[in-house]
Amino acid sequence: MATLSIKEEDIPLQSGRKAIITGGASGIGLATAKVLAAKGADVVILDISEPEETLPSTIRFRKCDISQWSDLRDAFADVGVIHIAVANAGQSEDGTYLTDSFDAQGNLLEPNYDVIDVNLRGTLNFVKLALHNMRSNQTKGSIVLTSSATAYLAEQSLPVYSGTKAALANFMRAMRSTLRDSGITINTVAPAATITKLLPADLAAPIIAAGLPSAVSSIVPMFSLHALASLIFPLTTSSPKLQWTSDEKISREYSPTNSNSVSRFSAKIHRLEPQISAEVNGFFLEHWPFENDKARKKFIAAGFSRVTCFYYPVALDDRIGFACRLLTLLFLIDDLLEDMSLEDGSAYNERLILLSRGDTQPDRNVPVEWITYDLWNDMRSCDKALAEEILEPVFTFMRAQTDKSRLSIQELGEYLRYRERDVGKALLSALMRFSMKLDLTAEELNTVHDIEMNCSKHIFVVNDIYSWEKELKASQTGHQEGSALCSSVSVLSSETSLDYKASKRVLWTMCPLQQGFAVIHEGFGIPNEW
Repeated sequence: MATLSIKEEDIPLQSGRKAIITGGASGIGLATAKVLAAKGADVVILDISEPEETLPSTIRFRKCDISQWSDLRDAFADVGVIHIAVANAGQSEDGTYLTDSFDAQGNLLEPNYDVIDVNLRGTLNFVKLALHNMRSNQTKGSIVLTSSATAYLAEQSLPVYSGTKAALANFMRAMRSTLRDSGITINTVAPAATITKLLPADLAAPIIAAGLPSAVSSIVPMFSLHALASLIFPLTTSSPKLQWTSDEKISREYSPTNSNSVSRFSAKIHRLEPQISAEVNGFFLEHWPFENDKARKKFIAAGFSRVTCFYYPVALDDRIGFACRLLTLLFLIDDLLEDMSLEDGSAYNERLILLSRGDTQPDRNVPVEWITYDLWNDMRSCDKALAEEILEPVFTFMRAQTDKSRLSIQELGEYLRYRERDVGKALLSALMRFSMKLDLTAEELNTVHDIEMNCSKHIFVVNDIYSWEKELKASQTGHQEGSALCSSVSVLSSETSLDYKASKRVLWTMCPLQQGFAVIHEGFGIPNEW
């Protein structure tokens, strides 16, 4: 099991920021408020009960029943601009769901659902008001929901409570995708048994005695604040510190006590993307033999260079252009192969392979030949050793495109193995090393083998989903062999008898990196009809 140790001194300063916390009069909520206040934040706690201790001047209490919309709405109106919102209020269930009660006429009574009104409806309303506040004030804010370990390992005696906490976790996942471009982040923490008013020490004693996970309320805020500070959107504006060593190998240093190096898991793109995309697109628009204006517009819309800048966000400024040109060229060649037989496509690629090696001279009247030849010469002039490392992975990629085995793939495992070559796993890795000037030994590369394999699967599955309509249309208009369908969408559909839309939904759900790749493909969007 991995462990994460977080101390109060690891939390960055919060001066000038305002936080609002529900369930803040005791337990986890009050402990969170104290940490934020100690870090300089102005804190407002909402609770239906009065605090049992004297609050510091930087924490203000406001009575509020979060199950009542009007109470919450008035509280937000009173607080003003907020930067941090912690939905912590919670209520356990009273057992009426698991026992039967009857009225005077013997009719079964409806269970008490206060637990739903507080844990779910009240929390949803709190998030709704927090988002409205942040958007209205153009605040790049952070929201954290207190879920529970019962969201993942349900407590049999608390089915409704467990259900509300599981709902919060899934609500967060859905909202995270919705908010990805807003500058507002949302996360959950899922405490195990924690000594609070909700779970007094005497009730927790059997849990502790059994050796099951437990905590005190002062510990959980560290994880709430880590979620606020680092998991998605940093409270500081600094990105992780990248340091160059004498041999220019890149290393990443993270120290939770250094506010300038908070970890952030968010989509990154190379800082020169607009400039590089314009340059590379302009080059190919000038020299590539596009069939017509429609084809030229489709090329621009495809955003090959933008995708490459997402792949290599920390490439050296003088090398990212090479990566964009190479991947754009390979994409364009792939489009040409759709109108050829596999035999003709193979011969075409073998000619380009000779040009890539520099073994023969190009025909200067054929754009694909001189572009290929000149690009590889330029890359070798920049860094001969690392450029040569890319050659064989590129050739593997090109030969896989015209491999006859692609015509007979019938099951998903076979398809995944084929795609590990076709998607260019080794190509993307080698191009990354070239772009970042990383000289790595075979032993060092082997340590990231599993990551590479997993990444390649995610890339081509997501690309299959986004490019499906294009591939389907090409299969109907291109050469019978060159444009034959070879996609995880069609393979899964054939294996399961699902239609194409359902197959895309299944593949999307299978791919846990879907949100990150959705950012890369943000220009295309996810079709609502999925």
